[in-house]
Amino acid sequence: MDRLSRRKFIATSAAAITGWAATGRARGGATSTKIAVVYGTDIQRMFAEGMRMMGGMGRFVKAGQKVTIKPNAAFARRPEHAATTNPAVVTACVSTCITAGAGSVVASEHPVTDADKAFRTNGILAAVQSASGKMIACDKEDQFRQVTLPRARSLTTAEVAVDVLDTGCLINMPVVKSHSSTGLTCSMKNWMGSIWSRRPWHLWNLEQKIADLSTFIRPTLIVADATRVMTDGGPRGPGTVVAKNQLIFGTDPVAVDAYCAGLVEKKPTEIEHIVLAGELGVGTPDLKRVEIVRIRT
Repeated sequence: MDRLSRRKFIATSAAAITGWAATGRARGGATSTKIAVVYGTDIQRMFAEGMRMMGGMGRFVKAGQKVTIKPNAAFARRPEHAATTNPAVVTACVSTCITAGAGSVVASEHPVTDADKAFRTNGILAAVQSASGKMIACDKEDQFRQVTLPRARSLTTAEVAVDVLDTGCLINMPVVKSHSSTGLTCSMKNWMGSIWSRRPWHLWNLEQKIADLSTFIRPTLIVADATRVMTDGGPRGPGTVVAKNQLIFGTDPVAVDAYCAGLVEKKPTEIEHIVLAGELGVGTPDLKRVEIVRIRT
């Protein structure tokens, strides 16, 4: 989408989502996707309940498979700053995958800063290793492979981490937070930590590129960490951190991100890449067409 005024973009987006909603009603009004929202403070219990609501980890992980998880581990920030995925959520996911029969579990991230410093400071290295997983710093170009994005509007090729491309089960584990450029970081933007050169993305058409990449990288499962949410000052912080005490589970990245927009006090129509990904058929941006199941632990 070329440079629109914010007011014009929101009006255009609202009209588009109204159209999607009308289409859904014309087909009988059935919801097209489901997300599970779990509230609580015991993360292990929250994770187990969320997976139960999604049909169990065995629905996603097959015996002997390689599982790749993609937490947001980009910054050397302590967990309480909410700039990275809560390490307790990462531990719960890795251990659940192992219990489900995964042959191996790797956590992949292309950090913004020094990998060792980032992974030790944010606690994700220890979290992965404590559950018998392996943390991989994707900081060398030969760890990426160029792919073609046939459905893209702007980003026609990308160099994607091989561990994201070559896996039996791909689990996206973003932290929900604000972002100075896009308004929101959640599941779709989290894939920027799986590409080699992201600097050019910020120069032009960032939101379209996020949507474009999401037409190609399709997660098996999404677990969005909203235990603590940085509502301003993102993505690096420091910012205002609010305890939302939520984990959000789903398979539709657009629906998950649309829900999570509200956690940073935004409407889905205010986040360009949500609307653009909806237009590209990545998922459902209209929460009226999403079955949202909530439970407190």
